[in-house]
Amino acid sequence: MHRMGFCSAAAGVAALALMAAPAFAAGVRMLSTGIGIESRVPHKDFPLLVVFAQSNGDLLANMKVDVKNQAGKTVVNTVSNGPWLYLGLHPGTYQVIATRDNGRKEVDRVTLPAAMKGSPAAQEVLYMTWPGGKKPALNATMGHNPRR
Repeated sequence: MHRMGFCSAAAGVAALALMAAPAFAAGVRMLSTGIGIESRVPHKDFPLLVVFAQSNGDLLANMKVDVKNQAGKTVVNTVSNGPWLYLGLHPGTYQVIATRDNGRKEVDRVTLPAAMKGSPAAQEVLYMTWPGGKKPALNATMGHNPRR
């Protein structure tokens, strides 16, 4: 029985490692992370962090996410398995559309500025909250100030 617990723990660690690996889709690097302490490691090398939460601070996962550039072209079409989705987008203005499993959508815009010469670009944090327009409670913000 002790051995079985070890195998389960090892499988869990392996699954966590797989989840933490960045993926690429249409040339955009992305990483979806969960709520565990291991998942809260900052990933400042991604220009955009999208956080999915209810206005009471409860985090949401399994969100369908579409990101469109200024020309209206979809540059990201994915499902975020966790409540934090890091996106390696280029500087520009984007429309982010997040859809819950019940079909309710939230739409917001974000502008990612170009980095100043010699310094890294700041990470933008976009909070997608349900019901829309309300700031999430502090437990969803990871210490960031919500944009809305």
